[in-house]
Amino acid sequence: MDGPDRTEQEPESISVARCRELLGNDADTLSDEEVLIVARHAESLAHVVIQLFFPEGIAYDGNRFNRTAATAPLFNYLAPSESAEEVW
Repeated sequence: MDGPDRTEQEPESISVARCRELLGNDADTLSDEEVLIVARHAESLAHVVIQLFFPEGIAYDGNRFNRTAATAPLFNYLAPSESAEEVW
C-alpha cells in the first residue's frame, strides 16, 4: 500500500496541548516529544484507514460529502435510524 500523497495539501498542525487533551490521562506521563510522536502515528493510521475504506477517495463540497458508488453503502449504513435514541 502506498503512503498518503501529502503534496496536494498541507496537514493541519494540532498543538501539543490539544493532543494532550485528546489523549486524556494517558498523556500525563508523556513528554511533549512523545505526545507529538503519538500524534504522528495517529495521523498515519488515519490515512491508512481512509485508504482502506475509501480507496477511490471521498469529496466534500462544503456542505456534504459526495457519495461515490464505493462509498454510498457506507453512508447509508451510518445514517441514523428512525428508532435511534438521542445520545447527546
